[in-house]
Formats: sequence, C-alpha cells, structure tokens
Amino acid sequence: MLVIFLRGLPGSGKTSLAEELIQLINLSRRVDEFPEDNIPVVHIEADKWMVNEKGEYDFDWRKLDGVHAHCRAEFDKALRNKTPYIVISNTSAETAHIEAYQQPAVEAGYRFVSLIVENRHGKASVHGVPDKTMQNIKNKFAISL
Repeated sequence: MLVIFLRGLPGSGKTSLAEELIQLINLSRRVDEFPEDNIPVVHIEADKWMVNEKGEYDFDWRKLDGVHAHCRAEFDKALRNKTPYIVISNTSAETAHIEAYQQPAVEAGYRFVSLIVENRHGKASVHGVPDKTMQNIKNKFAISL
C-alpha cells in the first residue's frame, strides 16, 4: 500500500501528474489483485472543492479550512478502506501539512512518498493566485534534504 504525496506551488502540474499516475496504476492493475468492486486508487485534492456552481475553478481562501477538512476526511476513509494507492496533490508548503498525512499513513501500514512538482513546463498557473500570495507560499515552502 502506498501514499504518493504530490506538493508544489499552484500551477506546477500536481493535478496533471496525479492524473497520469492514476492512469498508470489503473493500467497496471491485475484483475485478480483488484476486483472491479475494489477501487485501487483514490485521488485527494483541495481544488476539487474549489469549483463554483457553474463547474468552474474558483479559488476562495475563505473555504480553505473546510476544503482541507474534506481532504482529510477522504484520506481517513481511504485508510480505513485500505485503498491500495492514495494520491494526494495539494500545495502543502509547510512541514505540518505533510506530517498530517504521513504519520497516519505510516501507522496504517502504508509506504509514504513525498514528491515536489516544479513548474518546468513554462505554463502560467490557471489558478489565478495573486503574485503576493504566490511569493508568500514560496517563502513558506519547506524542503527536507
């Protein structure tokens, strides 16, 4: 069982990488290993709850506490269900954000991998994060070497 924790600045490509990883996991699954009624992978991402009634992405910082509560509840459910692969793709700039997922994952018997995704594709963020906010996130971004 594996938790893949993708983190990086807004617009770095976390969602795109998560979707590719999920496709690979689904393509590689053996029918005898994961019967059709057993979902082998769960994708958890705060942006899923930042969509307005028109179905458009609409970031609202006032929703962040509730959004992250949704992410954590979905994560806890995936752990309880012993979902074989859990992919999380959030900004997660601070060490505490990572540890909030890492500790319970390890305690539940999962391997935990944290990967930083960089914007090397040269595209602008589709999230409309103001420059000042982006700089604040960069300044808080914790890296463990």
